[in-house]
Amino acid sequence: MKTIFLHDTNALRILAEGLDFSQLIPKATELGNEAAKKNAVSHFNVLTSMELLRHMDEADPAYTRCLKALILQAHLTVNIGRDGRQTIDFIPPLNPLLTQHYFGNNSGYMKYYYRIMEIVTTATREANPDDWKKVESDVKDIQIIKAQLMFEKKEMRDNFESLSKYINNGEVEWNFTHKRLPKQIELKEDIKRGKMTEIMALSLLRRAHAILGLEFIQPGLDEKFASFKNFYEPMLKMCTLLIQKFLGGFPSLQEADHVAWNTYNDMQFIAGACFVAHRERNNNIRVVLVTNDKGIHLACKGTYMEGNVFTVDDYNAFIYS
Repeated sequence: MKTIFLHDTNALRILAEGLDFSQLIPKATELGNEAAKKNAVSHFNVLTSMELLRHMDEADPAYTRCLKALILQAHLTVNIGRDGRQTIDFIPPLNPLLTQHYFGNNSGYMKYYYRIMEIVTTATREANPDDWKKVESDVKDIQIIKAQLMFEKKEMRDNFESLSKYINNGEVEWNFTHKRLPKQIELKEDIKRGKMTEIMALSLLRRAHAILGLEFIQPGLDEKFASFKNFYEPMLKMCTLLIQKFLGGFPSLQEADHVAWNTYNDMQFIAGACFVAHRERNNNIRVVLVTNDKGIHLACKGTYMEGNVFTVDDYNAFIYS
C-alpha cells in the first residue's frame, strides 16, 4: 500500500527545529529517501503554505521558524516522476475541493493557489534566507493571502453570528454558558443524533453552488452528496466539534482573529486529506495527516481516518523504522 503524507504547519516547524538553513535540503532529501523505501510520498498542502506565508515579515517573531518550515515543505514534497522529472502534487484549500467534487470544476481560485506555490518554490529553491528578497515584489500577493485567510475566517464567524440569532430569538449572543434555550437544546440533540453533519454537508453543497454562481440545487447530485458525507466525515466532525463548543459557551468566537478560529484552517487541512482519499479510493492508497493537534486527532477518531493521523513522533518512527 502506498502512503501519502500531508503535514500541517506545526509539524513542519517541529521537523525543521534546530536545523541551520544549510541543513534543510539535506533533511528533506533524507526524509524523502527514507519514505520512498516504504512506498510513501508527501504532498504539498497549499493551506499549510498560506499559514506559513502569513509570517513572512522579518519583524514577525515567527519569521525564521516559518521560513525554515516553508523550505522543508517545498523540498520534502518534490517527487521524481516516471519520466525522471521533478513534480509536486499539491492540494488546494476547501473552496476548489468543493466545486471539484460536485461539478468537476476547480473554480477560478486555482490561479491564486498556483501563484502561492510559485512564490514558495522560488523563495526556497536554494534554502538561502536571502532568497526571500527575490520575491519581495510579491509582497502584494502575500498580503492578499493574509487577507483571504482572514476573510474566510470572518465569513465563518458571520455564519456563527447568524446561528446565534437563530438560537436567541433574533438577537446576537456569543455566550450560551448558562442558557438553556429551546433551539440551543435542539441543536445539541441534533449533534448527538449525528444530524449536524448532514446539515453541515448541505451547507457546503450550497457553498459549492455559490462559488460557481449556480442555482441551488442542480440535478443529479444525490450520489456525490452521499460520497461527500462519507469521505468528508472527519472534516464535518471537526466543524461539529466547534459548534458544540459554541453552544456550550465560547464567547471568544465573536472575534474573527481569535486563535479559536484556527479550527477553520484545521477543517481545510482535513478536507485536503479527505479529497485525496476520495480521489484514490480505488488505488490502494492511504492518506496520513501529520499533526500534533489534538482536535484533528479527535475529529478523525471513529471515522475511516482513525489510525491515519500521525503525531510528529509517529511520523519519525515510521520514516526511520
